[in-house]
Amino acid sequence: MEQYFKVVVTLVLLAIGCQAQHNLTTGQLHSRVRELEENLASLAKLVDMQKSQAVPANNVVSGFEKKGSVRIGNGFTLGTSNTGEVGFHVSLTDDVPLDWGMKLPFDTIVENIGEAYNKAAAEFTCPISGTYLFSLNIACKKDSYVEISVEISNGSYSPRYILNTVCDHRKRALLGGGSLYCGNTQNGGTAIVSLAQGEKVTVKRLWPRNGSGTVILGGGFSTFSGYLLRTP
Repeated sequence: MEQYFKVVVTLVLLAIGCQAQHNLTTGQLHSRVRELEENLASLAKLVDMQKSQAVPANNVVSGFEKKGSVRIGNGFTLGTSNTGEVGFHVSLTDDVPLDWGMKLPFDTIVENIGEAYNKAAAEFTCPISGTYLFSLNIACKKDSYVEISVEISNGSYSPRYILNTVCDHRKRALLGGGSLYCGNTQNGGTAIVSLAQGEKVTVKRLWPRNGSGTVILGGGFSTFSGYLLRTP
């Protein structure tokens, strides 16, 4: 209210100045001041009402918590962090021979926000329906050719493939004889996709369907990442 008092004093001084300029009587001046005081009182009531309706900052809930998370007591269900954030980044520790249909067993967990990536199962299980970003980077050893895909499934429908990449590290014949290792020894890509809660995301060998000799390079050269961008 101290601020309002200062405003009133200022207005009174302005009113006195107006009286000097316009020859207002004392009664007219008092009437103007009372009118201003009533307006300021109404304004003060409006400000108090707005303050009482304001939400305290510590009670504000993030967009992910409001839209995409299920609370249990004061926490969240498995698969979400305390803020509703979901994300992971994993890599391959050792070189791995990869047969057709085999999951690529990323076993080094760099980040696993929400614990939705299962290292033992080599899969990410979607904890919250929403839009996700996935990134895959694959490196293969010499004499290897492989087509790798990010696969989405839930066991009740045919899997869908959202990201395919080719890793080709075979010899190429040279003009005049001889050969040379060349090609895409490391490749990858990024995809944005909508997932439903419970869907599983894995990385598998898509092609060729038979034959062996394909070895995926470990040592952190092959990586897989995912992150929740937004919820419905």
